[in-house]
Amino acid sequence: ITSDSGLGSSLIYDCEELVSAESPSDIATFSCPPNECIETSVYTQSTTTHVTGDKWWPDVIDSSTSCLTYCVCPPTGDASCATGYVNILSNDDTKDAFIEQCSTEIQSCYNEVSDSYDVSRLFSSDTGPYCSRYDRCPKCECPSDKSVGETWYQESAASIYYPDTYKSCDLCTCTLDNASGKNYADCDERDFYPAGTSSCPASSIGTEIVNVTCHDQSGSISALDSPINPTTCSSGGHGVLSSAFSPALPYCSISYGTDNGDDYEWGCGDIFCEAYDSDTCTYADVSVSYTNCY
Repeated sequence: ITSDSGLGSSLIYDCEELVSAESPSDIATFSCPPNECIETSVYTQSTTTHVTGDKWWPDVIDSSTSCLTYCVCPPTGDASCATGYVNILSNDDTKDAFIEQCSTEIQSCYNEVSDSYDVSRLFSSDTGPYCSRYDRCPKCECPSDKSVGETWYQESAASIYYPDTYKSCDLCTCTLDNASGKNYADCDERDFYPAGTSSCPASSIGTEIVNVTCHDQSGSISALDSPINPTTCSSGGHGVLSSAFSPALPYCSISYGTDNGDDYEWGCGDIFCEAYDSDTCTYADVSVSYTNCY
């Protein structure tokens, strides 16, 4: 474009990012200029232009058809697609992208000994026609010896690219998928360590329910001086693990937000409260004075 700097007209660059690559699978398929793949919805007949590294689940013809086709846009040529998890995981173009995108959901189906996934346990309750509008990662059925509400620890590779370098210890809960009526493993990472330096506990914590009392309140910051309003938070097997991995504690949380930044909310949530007194999550209102050093 032309710029007038006061010293006469000159040309300057105007750049726009078309495609970026951060993960190993994206870097491996990176191309500049990017390749373009055209997706035509079989339901709406509308078209979408994808670029190198894009991943999507194509639309299907009606609401009774499952979203089981997975596509990626390669560095050259047309989109590479595979239907069904067996084919997705055996296709060189779709395998790494699928595992990277859906690793959290399918990790419980991974067998480190065989370095493969138990595809027979993968299932999806997602149906069309608008598959491409959402992530359609499948779920992994619970092991045959687990029932709804039961929990267990599972060690897995922390990265599909470096499976022998770092491991994660996941806490899994057998959960009912209401849409399909099947049970699936809902897993959360609880520890992360170099391979060989630690390990998951060998035993399950069963269906033990752990309760703590959290402060429950929302409003303006000035209301922090009000008395504690207790509410019970139950772990149901979920929560933050101690250094010995047991017991599993539920969460207490506080969050700030809104437009003026003065509102907050206390309650059961996502942030661990480290100060417990007789199974009660305690809190304090602290003011700190400081001077900027710049």
